[in-house]
Amino acid sequence: MKNKEIIWQPLFVFPPKYDFGVHLNSNFARQMIEAKIPNEMQRRMNEIASEGLKGFNISHLEPYVFYRDSCFVQQINIGMNGTWLAAGMNIENFLREKKDLDAIEYSSHNVDNLHQAFALNTLFDKWIQYSDVLRDIK
Repeated sequence: MKNKEIIWQPLFVFPPKYDFGVHLNSNFARQMIEAKIPNEMQRRMNEIASEGLKGFNISHLEPYVFYRDSCFVQQINIGMNGTWLAAGMNIENFLREKKDLDAIEYSSHNVDNLHQAFALNTLFDKWIQYSDVLRDIK
């Protein structure tokens, strides 16, 4: 990232539960929602993510769920009986209200172990790492 502000921060719940949350900078989220990319780039990001999941012994072809034709990932799925990390906001309301929130909150669902939690966090981080490239595509 070019600037020094915090873009995302994981919020872990410790065992015996493994579900967790992530706070995403709302200015960054707005930039990602407003940046449009071709479907081919969304597919390529899913290929990169799917390939990365193999290191976790997880097979899922389309882990990223993008908001329409934007760079914004509203949900990350790793399969495994409905295991995901999803933004808990109404995107249309967020865009319409034009006010900045402190953070966009993502919550996980059905995370059964640290392995799954780490896989989801890794995919979230991968999206952030590629965000400059995605956003700057014309």
